[in-house]
Amino acid sequence: MQTTEWNFWANLFMLAQFVMVLIVGMRVMLTRHPPGSSFAWLLITASLPIAGFLLYLFIGERPLARFRLLRVKRLLEHYYPWAKDRLLPYGPLPLPLNEYEPLLRLSTNLARLPLTVGNRVTLLPTSQEAFERILEDIRKAERQIELAYYIWESGAIVDDIEEALADAARRGVYVRILCDDFGSSSFLRSPRREALERAGVRIWRVLPIRFGNFRMSDRIDLRYHRKLVIIDESVAYTGSLNMIAPKSAASGAAPQDRWIDAMIRIEGPGTVVLSALWEGDCGLLSNCDENRDVNAYMELFTNGRHEQPGDVPLVCVHSGPYGNEDASVHLILRVISSARRSLTIVTPYFVPTETIVSALLNAASTNVRVRIIVPRLCDSRIVTWGGRRFFEELLDAGIEIYFYEDGMLHTKAITVDDEVSVFGTVNIDTRSLHLNFEHSMLIVNRAFTAELNGLFAGYFAGSFRLDPAIWKKRGLLARLREGFSYLASPLF
Repeated sequence: MQTTEWNFWANLFMLAQFVMVLIVGMRVMLTRHPPGSSFAWLLITASLPIAGFLLYLFIGERPLARFRLLRVKRLLEHYYPWAKDRLLPYGPLPLPLNEYEPLLRLSTNLARLPLTVGNRVTLLPTSQEAFERILEDIRKAERQIELAYYIWESGAIVDDIEEALADAARRGVYVRILCDDFGSSSFLRSPRREALERAGVRIWRVLPIRFGNFRMSDRIDLRYHRKLVIIDESVAYTGSLNMIAPKSAASGAAPQDRWIDAMIRIEGPGTVVLSALWEGDCGLLSNCDENRDVNAYMELFTNGRHEQPGDVPLVCVHSGPYGNEDASVHLILRVISSARRSLTIVTPYFVPTETIVSALLNAASTNVRVRIIVPRLCDSRIVTWGGRRFFEELLDAGIEIYFYEDGMLHTKAITVDDEVSVFGTVNIDTRSLHLNFEHSMLIVNRAFTAELNGLFAGYFAGSFRLDPAIWKKRGLLARLREGFSYLASPLF
């Protein structure tokens, strides 16, 4: 190849690379990326010719496909009057909740879903207990069952649940399942799914991964991270447990493979709200054309035709890549700022935003006892190291950080002042807060919060507290690893 021809192609390549960097730069400014994320994308596009640009096309922006964003808008328009017109189906806010009215109103406005009272909420502290109760309730189902999971993997007790679902469908119960296309890929393409469908169970892939059609495709790494079971609109389950049988030390599983989860069982009007959330997801995220109009749930709820078996008030706050609202972030910030005496956070993945770090530091500076429990061994190394980037600053402020050693602690929960709890699917990391479809249950009840703190006491017993002095002595390699992981975390 002659020199002049070589120079031509080299110059053309540099021009193309300049144009790609310019396009990405304009996009990150127009789409309001956080400064750290914007800088990271410009750096990766400039340093990885073509590959960086293609990576940005696939995972660089949060929005769903255009047609799905229109569905989101219509769905939230349905939800909003439900939350705005009344906080309760049965009258004014109960007197004991007046202290928390700002937090409750924020939650209902974020979710466009109402506060419900009269619920009975039972904490199921282990995976085995949760599976057994779910199986028992499925066998008692009379009309309908809805399930939604990020991970569904057949085997062990999950096989029993699949058989119970098939039996329910054969006796006339309307059984429907939503599964994330990535997390449940093996199940969705397995004979087990085919067997369930032959029995009459309806199953949909959520957020199917597609390449090439950018107008019709969502960002390819969006995840449907909810975990829901709703039975006859009278019993519901949610929490951190996926539909996968837990591994134990007795089976020889390594600590990071022994996932520690918890669930809650809800009875009362809150189940109607969760069922409406499921129906909205079905119409929004899959090709399901059988979902009921959300207005049907509003009528059922507001007419007061639902039993109140308990005294627990709760709000379901759902979040996803709907836009720039970041409902989970706003909820967590408000919960942290409401703490007066104590704040305990349990999360498997901890890479907080700068605003959450500031809120934690502010809480500690007002003599709130702040404790954070994370697993010592996590299945995601980059998330583990990225979160540790903040530990020194938090420890210096007097915040207590604990490493759980008895397994991969997967519970996601917060308690405040022995009165307020947040329990659900949300991790405190970039992916969960900004990209995944998640939900949390805000519960204002002293008895339930005491029960949840009792569960935390068991987690503390299996943990060791980080010593600030020892932590500061970690080596240069560890600090560089934390810094690199932190810089990379906004991209994922």
